[in-house]
Amino acid sequence: MSYQWAAGHDNEAGYQDIPGRPTTRGIQYPVYVTALDGTVHPKGAPFVIYDFNNVETADYISMLTALGFSGDPDDVSAPVTLAVPEYDYTTFNDWNATCVHRPGVDTEWDGTKYPRVHFVFKQLEAT
Repeated sequence: MSYQWAAGHDNEAGYQDIPGRPTTRGIQYPVYVTALDGTVHPKGAPFVIYDFNNVETADYISMLTALGFSGDPDDVSAPVTLAVPEYDYTTFNDWNATCVHRPGVDTEWDGTKYPRVHFVFKQLEAT
């Protein structure tokens, strides 16, 4: 499996390969709590961040379309399904999430391409 995503929840059948390869730290949690015995446990809804560099306009539009965004500046979140790498970055598992992407805030434009594109996938739930 590779980096893939699709619009809507539970939509592995609609997976599309992601153009390029995102930079990611994998699944993260908002808080880590230390128990009385000293062990640390993640708490809160897991999330993952995908960052892309030097994205061509056609690829950016393809990304928005694949994730179910309309392109309207007020359209900033969408339900998605995505294959997220585990910590070995070779094993992928399928997750439902809410993708948050704010055009003009989570992108940079240099007049010819997007030097930086940022997507946050919140509230990960295994499919």
